[in-house]
Amino acid sequence: MNAQSQPSQYLFVCTRTRESSARESCGANHASGALVKAIRDEIKSRGLKAQIRATSSGCLGRCQDGPHALAHPSGESFSQFGLEDVSKIADSLQYGKSSN
Repeated sequence: MNAQSQPSQYLFVCTRTRESSARESCGANHASGALVKAIRDEIKSRGLKAQIRATSSGCLGRCQDGPHALAHPSGESFSQFGLEDVSKIADSLQYGKSSN
């Protein structure tokens, strides 16, 4: 993969799942797998797949604020979001506006 084909932005969405007896987690308690899919679908529908990549990640350290996502390279973070916020998150990634 050459440098021209790599996205300029990444959105890491925590999908960490812990056992039900353990502390809260984004994957188990907040259905973040469905959220990352919805964000990917929104990015694709806007024709931004080459510029922005949304991907699952491990723990981002803010379990109590889940679900949690982190944009790179901007460093913008998104917490406590749901399917109704996917368009706002995509706007933030596309236009650089804070949405959460």
